[in-house]
Amino acid sequence: MLLRKKPKKKRIFNQRRMPSKKLQKRRSVRRPKPRKHGRVESRLSKLKPRKSRNVRIESRNNKRAMVATSVNA
Repeated sequence: MLLRKKPKKKRIFNQRRMPSKKLQKRRSVRRPKPRKHGRVESRLSKLKPRKSRNVRIESRNNKRAMVATSVNA
């Protein structure tokens, strides 16, 4: 049985009355910038790549080398 996600109902903002110009202005000023979701790669990580990944790959290679030598011996 396939479970379908219900479509989100679109909300109509301030449909009852038009907000005053002053309120609109204030609202636009006070709103903070939205945060980006997920990992946002910083400039630093581009310049200086994280060490952990390199270490992980190296250890994997070492394990593979050990297995190869044990098979050969």
